[in-house]
Amino acid sequence: MIRLYRISTIYNILTMAVAPSDKFNEPYESLAVFSRALSHPARVKIVELLSNNGEMTCGQITEELPLSQATVSQHLKLLRECSMIKYRKDGLRSIYTLNAELISEAHSFMSALINQLVNPL
Repeated sequence: MIRLYRISTIYNILTMAVAPSDKFNEPYESLAVFSRALSHPARVKIVELLSNNGEMTCGQITEELPLSQATVSQHLKLLRECSMIKYRKDGLRSIYTLNAELISEAHSFMSALINQLVNPL
């Protein structure tokens, strides 16, 4: 019974965490989505790989990670849905790149927030 309670509690917390909210304005919602996108080490590594290499295919990314191609594809899908990365088709391949504009906006907002936390009024 304890295990079921923990699973349902975690499910409720995760559901609440990703539910859309009209109580917060755009920068807060965007930063929350950005943070959730980076909440898994594989996605952090994927973003780092794209930062270092510019453009990469799923196959190239998979070669760098200890994950199956299917798992990498799922992580890429989530990063695309959060608009953190972009992709374009090149024949049968998808070429992935970072969404520099979104990352720059998140960096600006996150930097301001961290500065405020470090240097409170």
